[in-house]
Amino acid sequence: MAVLIGNILNIIAPIIQILASTLKSKIKVLFGIVIAAVTWVIAYILLGIKSAAILSAVEAAIPIVNFVFEKKRWKKHWSMYVVLFAIIITVAVVFYENPIELLPSIAVVFFVFSIMFDKQVYFRLCLILMASTFLIYGILKMQFGIIVGNVIDIVFLIATMIFYSLKKEKPTITADGNAATSAIETATESNTETATERSEIFITDEKRKEIGGTCFHEIQFCTKDLPAKKLVQLNNIHNWATDSLYLDAMFDEDDLFYKNYNNIFGQFGKLDYFGINYFTKEQAQKILSDVQSQDLPDKDTLIAWLEVCINNYNGFYFLGV
Repeated sequence: MAVLIGNILNIIAPIIQILASTLKSKIKVLFGIVIAAVTWVIAYILLGIKSAAILSAVEAAIPIVNFVFEKKRWKKHWSMYVVLFAIIITVAVVFYENPIELLPSIAVVFFVFSIMFDKQVYFRLCLILMASTFLIYGILKMQFGIIVGNVIDIVFLIATMIFYSLKKEKPTITADGNAATSAIETATESNTETATERSEIFITDEKRKEIGGTCFHEIQFCTKDLPAKKLVQLNNIHNWATDSLYLDAMFDEDDLFYKNYNNIFGQFGKLDYFGINYFTKEQAQKILSDVQSQDLPDKDTLIAWLEVCINNYNGFYFLGV
């Protein structure tokens, strides 16, 4: 009975992880990922695979540690990765029985590598390698739950990569009376280049809804006139505004923004990609001037949006994932 339940949990865990990626709060997403990892821990305990259980516990801890570092704006030191690799090696040595038992440790090594990469394609490739290693382990151990669970994981990751690689069409923006939307529409219509001929970074709320999911950075107008400390309080911020610009954090738009715009937005302080960033109207004006003076991809959309911001709002927010 324990083995059966363990195999069932190995199938449920990746489903929890996939569902977590659709939630609308990064805290909920994190919670879902941790729940999935804990489910794997329980599954491997029931299957009697202690090394995989311990390593799954490490997997559960890594997203939490990573989130705390980003939230506190702490720089990740190389020693953090040394500690992780030391734990993995220790588990591999302590529980070594045969070469097959090394596979869970190798799989988690790929997971650690995944958090070391900023480029999303490398991040997903590492996760595919991790799931593939666990899949091989399941086949060799003849555990159907491990096999099915990791097949689900691999299919989802590959489908995600294919989906985002095909997502190159420039969004169609419909004016709905909103000044920002109208201005952005004018800017995008005036550009006759196709998405494949140039780099697209900024998308509208309409396009975000078409893509689905919640893994987006949001550039949002600040509509309230409050002291700066109150402006960044959670109760004064509401995600998914219809007149915001969005960056797809699951695809190359995120990398393109970082390469081309990070220094401009980060000139007033480090840009927190997992938190709340507020820019005053004066800072918005400086960003606009810098963007206008440089040759940057997809800058017309941002320029139009910033002009509306400066003329009508109290600065803007850059809201992290």
